[in-house]
This record gives sequence, structure tokens and C-alpha cells, in this order.
Amino acid sequence: MGKNKKAFVSDAGGNKIVHPADFQRKKAKTKLIEKRKKDRKENYEASMLTKAPELIENEIREYKEMEAAGKLTKWKKDRMSREIAFYDRLKDQVGENQQKRDERNKNNSLHVDFDELKIHRKASIYYDPVKNPYGAPPTGQMLMSDVAYVLRAMGLTIYGSEEKLIKEQVEKVDGMGKPVTFQTVQNWVEEHRDTYVKSYGDAYSAVGTLCHEGIIGDKTAVIQVAQLRHLVSEVGDKIKAETVDKILKGGDMPGTNSIKGETCTLDEFLVFLQK
Repeated sequence: MGKNKKAFVSDAGGNKIVHPADFQRKKAKTKLIEKRKKDRKENYEASMLTKAPELIENEIREYKEMEAAGKLTKWKKDRMSREIAFYDRLKDQVGENQQKRDERNKNNSLHVDFDELKIHRKASIYYDPVKNPYGAPPTGQMLMSDVAYVLRAMGLTIYGSEEKLIKEQVEKVDGMGKPVTFQTVQNWVEEHRDTYVKSYGDAYSAVGTLCHEGIIGDKTAVIQVAQLRHLVSEVGDKIKAETVDKILKGGDMPGTNSIKGETCTLDEFLVFLQK
């Protein structure tokens, strides 16, 4: 038998045309391809709108670093181009969605920012792309890099130059490069607390220097709240600007102890910190 040939029929003029059944199959196939393409686009957009802007920008940065190193495959290069194109178009909406999520979660003490964890996940020694994609430490322990943040949250004054010594003291208990248990941190606090509780004079001198240098105020010891907010939200532990405003207004008990107006004296600020 000969090979199967595409069925043709002739029109009224005797010209060959594709068989109607083949035409319908081709039309249905084209329609299905277009539908799948549209679905992929919508799903990709929906996924991007659920991500934090910092996470998307970090992914794009990683692709560009791989491209500069000559390690970017064609598949990843296409993905990078698509991610850049979609993000450029949806950037404003992505930012708005993130603000809405922040508003919903800011008063939720149980909320975990997994997008933020993803940004730093590969820096963790516990990171595994399958078993531990967030690089989280074992339960009841924390990363060595988090120790200084925890101690500051407990009310201790830790200078950047003091962090290295503290880490060395803590590492002696649980081992070099290993996670730190909460009990180890608690024991360290009980032993060294007094060293890192600064006096009023120390605080006055430190904040006064920031004023004198024009960083948060002026030489007359008047603090500019806008400059203070910028410093705290951009340097060091980087508290969000809206959180700084909430703290200055009295936190969850506004009016009981707060900084009113856009300026305050150095003494007023220290009294505020004491309370």
C-alpha cells in the first residue's frame, strides 16, 4: 500500500483545498496552543504579584551575575528576559500588593516573612534547595548572625565593634559555625548583661555626637525626627520607617510616652528612651 496522503477535495473551480475535517483539527490545535500560551502568561503574572519586590529583584540580580560569569544557560537567559519584561510592566502593582500584605501582617505576631527568608536563604549553612529551601536553623536554635539582633531586642546596647567578641564568646559553648541554642544566649546574657547596659551619660554622649555631627540634628542638641527616622531605617538593623513612627508615637499605647512634633531636645529624647 502507498503512503497515506493528506486528503484533498476540489472546490467548484476544480482547485484542490484541504479536507474540512483536517481544517477543523488544525484550527482546534491552533486554538489550544493559544489558550495554553494565555494560561501560562496569566499564571506567571499571578505568581509574580504574590512575591515581594526585593525577592524578584534579587532573582534578576542572580541571573545577571550568572550571565556576567558566562554560566547562564539559554533556558535561564529566556527566563531572565521574561522576568525583567514582566516586572517592568507589573512593578507598581507588585509594590502595592506588598504594601497591602505588610498592612495585614504588621500586627500579627505569628507572621513569618518567608519572602525575606528566601532572599538570605543561601547564606545559611542549613540551606538545601529541597529539604530546607528557607535555610532555617533547627528548632530552638538561631543562626550566629542573628545573635546581635536578639541581644539588642532584649534591650542591650551592642556596638558594631563589639559583635565579633560576643560571637567568639558564644561560639565557645556550641562550637564554631554551629547554631546557637536559646539557653546559650540566655546564659551569656546573665553573665554579661551589666557590661552592655549603658549609663545615661553614655547614651547622652552617643546621641549628642550624632546631633553635633549633623546626622540626626544640630549643634544646639535639637533632634530632627525626619533625620532620625532616616538613620534608623537605613543603617544598622534597619527598622522600617513606619515602625519608627509608631514607636515615637508611643507604640500600642499612644499618648502615654511619645515624641510630638518634628523636633525634640536631646534630653526629651533620652527621657523617652528610658520609659
